[in-house]
Amino acid sequence: MKELLLCAVVIGMFTTGYLLTRKLDAFLEINSGPVENDSNKEYPDCVFLNEELSDEELIAEVKKFRKTHKDTEIILCDSGRIIWEGSQNRGR
Repeated sequence: MKELLLCAVVIGMFTTGYLLTRKLDAFLEINSGPVENDSNKEYPDCVFLNEELSDEELIAEVKKFRKTHKDTEIILCDSGRIIWEGSQNRGR
């Protein structure tokens, strides 16, 4: 009789643990989106470097940016004619 009661309690505990874990997983799935989006905003996607920076500062900024972004492109343009057309002129 004691063994039957022990088995029932163990099965009940496992069932309760399973149900609580499912509820926790659903809660974390819903609330993990804002946390992941905030972590992506830690580093900017675009950095504007102007003529006020020295050559060493420019190099340091480029190296720092490349550490956090794998697909880095460098665009040099005249500040009077800035046109952002993406990468369609690549290879010219």
